[in-house]
Amino acid sequence: MSPVYEGNPVSVVLTFLFVLGLLFLTLYLIKKYGGVINNSEQDNIKILETKNVGPRHKVLIIEIKQQRLLLGVTPTEISLLTVLEADSSLEFEQKNNN
Repeated sequence: MSPVYEGNPVSVVLTFLFVLGLLFLTLYLIKKYGGVINNSEQDNIKILETKNVGPRHKVLIIEIKQQRLLLGVTPTEISLLTVLEADSSLEFEQKNNN
């Protein structure tokens, strides 16, 4: 019985590692940029900021028709944490920068 592929073993290993590297790069890019929402001026819902607080848990600041909401997001639930004042995020940024 002859082998299926008769080639240089080093070439086979390098090709396999290259394909494996492309796979991991693709998965990383999908995870990083796959959930991006287009924030054009015509959208009624805008994601202003996202912070990961755990492996599968996030906190989001969104704006819907001039109202800002702080949401907690898990794989099974989306919870309203609080309604923010229109300029509260600016005050928070100024306090952190000082």
